[in-house]
Amino acid sequence: MQQIQILSLDVVAGSFASFIMAWKILNMQAPAILFIIIPLCVWIVYTTDHLIDGIKLKESAIAFRHRFHYAKQFPLIAFVLFLCFMALLLSFLYLPREIHYFGLLMGMFIMLYLSLVYVYGKMKRIFIPKEFVIALVYTAGIWGAPVLLSTQVLGNAEIMIIAEFLLLAFGNTILLSYFEYKQDSDSGQVSFSIQYGLGFTRIFLITLFVLLIALGTIGVLLFDQKLISLAFLIFSVMAAIMLWMILHPASFYKHKMYKWLIESVFLLPALILLDGKMISI
Repeated sequence: MQQIQILSLDVVAGSFASFIMAWKILNMQAPAILFIIIPLCVWIVYTTDHLIDGIKLKESAIAFRHRFHYAKQFPLIAFVLFLCFMALLLSFLYLPREIHYFGLLMGMFIMLYLSLVYVYGKMKRIFIPKEFVIALVYTAGIWGAPVLLSTQVLGNAEIMIIAEFLLLAFGNTILLSYFEYKQDSDSGQVSFSIQYGLGFTRIFLITLFVLLIALGTIGVLLFDQKLISLAFLIFSVMAAIMLWMILHPASFYKHKMYKWLIESVFLLPALILLDGKMISI
């Protein structure tokens, strides 16, 4: 099971589940190949990020994930390049031109971000937390194509859902940095928790998750569409789980349970396939 986390397959599963929600909410008309390309691209980005960290830290890496990516760097790099080629080929064969442009912009932004991580990774002060950049890229990757290919105009509900998804992803990445504070500190890594301290990070996360639960509740009450209400309900549950984790962190350190739960939270958007039936019970 540890291999699933090391290879970021849990993140890929979460991206697939989240893309299902985006597809349903925005009534997207697009080739089914997107359900392969999006998770593929997520795996490429996360694996490249881990490779950069592993190569930068080398044998001094403390996290097993970084040591693994350093030890297996050559086959992993080859596989990443192969998947990049496949993702590009599938995109140009099956996806419309506007997705090509969007993917190109996303790729340039990700390359810039990863370059900055590699060059300035040891900076202790950064203006924009890397967790927010990760959340922004993740959200754009999940929701970008559905927005471009949607058959409907974005309304207030859809904008609120995308915004809350972004904040949930932001809180999720900060929560992971909170639990891995010592590991990141010992490795010389930069994170939100290291930059601002555990005390501030805990207060920030509690405030954020309470606000997200409130926003989700407002969404359930404010909008009549069952699909929209279900999405907001799912988001409230996601925020509540993460709030419980930050309120009782000691319970989740055993067997590194926090890693599984933090990543598994983003499997919940797949519940949108219930299509509002839960709300009518």
